[in-house]
Amino acid sequence: MYLRPYISRYYLSLLLFFFITPALNAQWKISLKNKLHQKFNTYLFLEYTASSDRTAHFFVDLRFRFKDSRNTFMKKEFKLSTNKSEIFVIKLKLPNGDYEVDGYIQDLDINEFVRVIPDGIYTVNKKNSIAVSDIYLSYENDVAQAFSQPVMDKIIRQGEDVLYYFMEVEAPGYNTLTARAVLFKEYPENSTTRTEAYSSLNQTSRVIHTDSNRITIFKDTLKLNNLQEGEYLLEVRIFDEELALKTEEIRFEIGGGIKSKIFGDLENAMRMMAYTMPVAIIEENLSSSAAEDPDKAYVNEVVFIGLWKKLYGESYEEEMEKYYQRVFDSNRKFNEGVSIEGWQTDRGRIFIQYGKPGKSLTMTLEGKEYIKWIYPKWSLVFLFEKRNKRYILVE
Repeated sequence: MYLRPYISRYYLSLLLFFFITPALNAQWKISLKNKLHQKFNTYLFLEYTASSDRTAHFFVDLRFRFKDSRNTFMKKEFKLSTNKSEIFVIKLKLPNGDYEVDGYIQDLDINEFVRVIPDGIYTVNKKNSIAVSDIYLSYENDVAQAFSQPVMDKIIRQGEDVLYYFMEVEAPGYNTLTARAVLFKEYPENSTTRTEAYSSLNQTSRVIHTDSNRITIFKDTLKLNNLQEGEYLLEVRIFDEELALKTEEIRFEIGGGIKSKIFGDLENAMRMMAYTMPVAIIEENLSSSAAEDPDKAYVNEVVFIGLWKKLYGESYEEEMEKYYQRVFDSNRKFNEGVSIEGWQTDRGRIFIQYGKPGKSLTMTLEGKEYIKWIYPKWSLVFLFEKRNKRYILVE
């Protein structure tokens, strides 16, 4: 209803799909978290990164669909104004289920549009005997700030010695429960090194006193100064004596972040662009450093960034980071124990190009093991056959 003074919804849809502005797209991100409350159960975080100090005015149209459905069952429309980078928190009450969310944002001052989509499917907490929220990470030991301004990018900023984490528990019918938190260091999928609890956390265990009429907050501290660089998984389990009732987990990364990985080895980063452009163009830009070693290739940072700008224009930085995040995830997930890296495997290639599959099935046919990846959004199916330690794309 707010949109009519500016543009009809029909023409807005056309503009959104055919005239989306890359620069505006780079400024917005959407993510969702479970939240326990009598009046709402979801926090939607709308993260805005300001490109200037002007006071900008936006119209926001959020559309909610059940997973794999094309029909919108709920819409939220509102206006926002800000002159700085800011995280807006929208409180929602959603039925139990799995959701896909589309965000359409119009900059009212310059009449530009963008469509913003969260990563992955969002699931509203389905209550059994108890309910828990998602895990919220924060640099501050403050409950209100943790829930309203949590760590969003999952890459822990440099110089931090402590990280706090919070989770809500609602347990009608229980007087006391036990929360156990364990920090794991992530290793490649088929690594010979077993993923094990990091001793610096010492498997935190806390007795939490619950009340059927209120929500209890479980919180604790992670000491970061003794942790190595790498990816970590924090897992919190709620127990009734020795019976596990609920488990939540969250991943984060310690180190220089994804940019340091990219620019730390530009030659390798350039070769990893194989799924974005012809190999001949990549090899052409890998010139030789004849002054020191004719066989050693190097990459000029300006040339490297220039290639990404040609691909994605002003939004190149966001697209570059998204691409390499999938590359590095592939190296971790699809290490097949051969001479090639995970991103070079068939599963790695499909994962980088299309992202995480909507559904993954393992099956055995005529004595052979297969993995089937299904992407409902594009009606795509990929079948991988296991041969020795590798999974080969056969369909």
